[in-house]
Amino acid sequence: MGPRRHGPLLHERIDGVPQVLDPYTTGMIVDPQTFEACSIIEAIVRGIVKDKDAVKVVSLPASNEPIVIQVTVSIGSDVGKVIGRQGRMALSLRSVLQAIGKEQGKRYRLDITDDAT
Repeated sequence: MGPRRHGPLLHERIDGVPQVLDPYTTGMIVDPQTFEACSIIEAIVRGIVKDKDAVKVVSLPASNEPIVIQVTVSIGSDVGKVIGRQGRMALSLRSVLQAIGKEQGKRYRLDITDDAT
C-alpha cells in the first residue's frame, strides 16, 4: 500500500508501522504518537502567544529517548509568555508532555527557543 494523502500530511507504512511526514520539515518522518504530542503542544502554545503564525513545533531526530520537542516562537514577549513567571508555564507544558509520554510509553523533552536566526 503506497502513501496516501490526508489533509496536509502524508501517511505511509514502513515495515507495517504507520508513519507521518512532519509538515514543518521536508521529508522528516515521525511516528503518529510523536506527531500527536507536537500537535497538542502547538495548540496550547498558539493559545498563549500573540504572534500565532510564528509558532513552530517540531520533533528533532534522536537515536534514543527522550524525544526532543522544540517549540519556536517569535522574538520578544512571546518567549516570556511561553516560559511564564518563574518558569511556571514551561513547567506546565513539560507536565502535559510528560503525561502524553506516559500514556504513549515514551519520554519527551521540551525545548523553547525564539526565531532569532
